[in-house]
Amino acid sequence: MSEDPLFAIESHPDPRIRSQAIATRDLITGTRVLRDLARATVLLPSDKGTRCDWCLRKPTDASSLRRCSRCTVYNYCDPQCQNAHWTRGGHRTLCKTINAWLVSAAYQRLADERRTDALLLSHLCSAKRDSAQDINDFLDLLPHPSPSQRERPPLCPPLDTGLQLDAQALFIRFENNNFVVHSHLVPIAHGVFTLASRAMNHSCAPNAVPVFIFSEPGVGDPPVMEVVLIKDVSKGEEITIPYVDPALDLATRRERLRVSYGFDCLCKRCSRELAVTGRSSGQSIRPALSLDGDPTKQIPTLSARFSDLVHNGKASHFAEALEVGDELLIFYRQVYSPVYPLIANHLTELAKTSWNAAIQSNPASQDERKFMARCAAYITLAATMFDVLGPEGDTGDGPRADLDMLRNLLKAEGLAI
Repeated sequence: MSEDPLFAIESHPDPRIRSQAIATRDLITGTRVLRDLARATVLLPSDKGTRCDWCLRKPTDASSLRRCSRCTVYNYCDPQCQNAHWTRGGHRTLCKTINAWLVSAAYQRLADERRTDALLLSHLCSAKRDSAQDINDFLDLLPHPSPSQRERPPLCPPLDTGLQLDAQALFIRFENNNFVVHSHLVPIAHGVFTLASRAMNHSCAPNAVPVFIFSEPGVGDPPVMEVVLIKDVSKGEEITIPYVDPALDLATRRERLRVSYGFDCLCKRCSRELAVTGRSSGQSIRPALSLDGDPTKQIPTLSARFSDLVHNGKASHFAEALEVGDELLIFYRQVYSPVYPLIANHLTELAKTSWNAAIQSNPASQDERKFMARCAAYITLAATMFDVLGPEGDTGDGPRADLDMLRNLLKAEGLAI
């Protein structure tokens, strides 16, 4: 990232928006315009015990994680992360009480999603006490328009009276200002990234996406969100990210944004689709295109079919999977930007499927050569897109590692890429 600011946060007279990130010059696809260190994070239950509770990095061997001997709740990849979480992340405040709190009736009666909220809010509040860091920037974020819809979850003690008041003020800004932290699009945690919440508004046709970077061993930093452009952006243009999956249909997108973030989306895409339907209520909205041609209707069915065929394991199904996968790719390109993480991941899956089809074919046959050539083509497309998007998530695994493996397999067959 350049040291010069690539965008300016401009105040906005609309109280529903408050601010916008406006490009200060022409920017090209792949530019990383924002870097924001996590204020607080919490691992999802599926990743708890396999990742560091501070940097969120996944070690090569999960048994190498160091568990806190006092509370036995938090795990760390190295002493630097353990010390940082103790001094900066709230562990020192929670260590004596969190074990009992996790088995308390107040916590156990919560649904899984609410447990994650309770832990993340506890981390945010305790981190403030430990490090005396200023959270006025978070309190300056827009609150949810309907905070009374959900009661604040119980927090891990100890909390003094002043902090209880802070916790309530934080909570009404909580759900609409949190992010799902992912590695290669697989959710692993929830996190608070204040600058990103302040700067980045939503669009159903975004020109940027958030990615997450985990610190190298020995650094002791929490994860970082970086915002990378997926389209060229002109000077004066707003930089936006998606709060929900752009592949969802109009009614579902608007309903999720209304419930989770408290606003009716009127981005250019929604406005265009609403104009086609002639409706604005969000209730029983007809798709802008016919059912046969609307990609938001086709993608779920094709995605499920592709997954079933790929994981069926039958040789006869790999060729069919490729045909379904190519059709799915066409619809993805209608919904997403030409450079998009999900498209790069899908191209990787098509490359893997092509390789499986090749090795199931008769050796040295025309089909084998055809599928290997197809595999090479998908690898080239996916690698080009990943090069533009840049690094993110865990290193050593994920789609980039899959592409390296496939290159080596093709090289062994005499097909260099």
